[in-house]
Amino acid sequence: MHGESYSRNRATVVCSGSVGLSFTSMVDFKIDSLAFASCSRKLSRTHHVGNYALLLHSTHAELVNCSFHDNLGTALVVNNTNITLSGNSQFIHNYWYEGGGIVAVSSNLTFTGNTTFRDNSVLRHGPYICCRGPGGAISAFHNTVLSFSGNNSFINNSADGGCGGAIYASSNTVLSFSGNNSFINNSAYRHGGAIFTLDNTVLSFSGNNSFINNSAHWDGGAIFTWDNTELSFNGSNSFINNSADSGAAIHTYDYTVLSFRGISNFINNSAHWDGGAIYTYNSAVLSFNGTNNFINNSANNVA
Repeated sequence: MHGESYSRNRATVVCSGSVGLSFTSMVDFKIDSLAFASCSRKLSRTHHVGNYALLLHSTHAELVNCSFHDNLGTALVVNNTNITLSGNSQFIHNYWYEGGGIVAVSSNLTFTGNTTFRDNSVLRHGPYICCRGPGGAISAFHNTVLSFSGNNSFINNSADGGCGGAIYASSNTVLSFSGNNSFINNSAYRHGGAIFTLDNTVLSFSGNNSFINNSAHWDGGAIFTWDNTELSFNGSNSFINNSADSGAAIHTYDYTVLSFRGISNFINNSAHWDGGAIYTYNSAVLSFNGTNNFINNSANNVA
């Protein structure tokens, strides 16, 4: 599918109801230069499944220069799909009850080129139990692999009722970031202002990575890991002005292996309780190599 308007901008698919386009049992599928906008459904506390702008269930799919904006519902749902997003990919101002930008289940997603997630959010549903409303920009589950290269920006995404302001990943999910990656002004009500991982996940960073002004109402202003996570940093990494109740930049909980190589800077991060830069709990393993700078971080440890 190829879309091009007379002005040579993206042609737009405007949803008239609760769903946009759905493609299942596809072998090899490509969408080029399309925008998906204004998919909507009346908000309901009891019915919040199946609202999306685009659903893909394919052996292999490719999105080139596609954008998703202003959808009341997950912008892109991928299930059992190998998908590549290339060129200029944009997810802007999409919101729903999980994964405002993307929900990925048992899939492989590869991001190349320039990818922007901005102003996406998830809403609270039900009581504040665990993470009701995960992943403002992306929610990934069940053996999903996400690989980011090129230039990737996560800006002003939020999980108002849960965890992972930008990304929520669980159940044997693998995330790898190379190239240039920026996480700026993301927030979560509970844990992981930018990223939250749970249950046997692997999270690795190489290239240039910056976490700036991210916040969590509870723990892990930039990153929160829980239950058997491998978290590694290589290349150049900056954590600046992040905040949380504990673990202003990074909070790890239950059997996390955390390693730093290359250059890592922790500057002006602040925690209300413990861990002005990093807080670890319950059988964490930490290793520091290369150059690591901790400057003007603070933890008040007061009520």
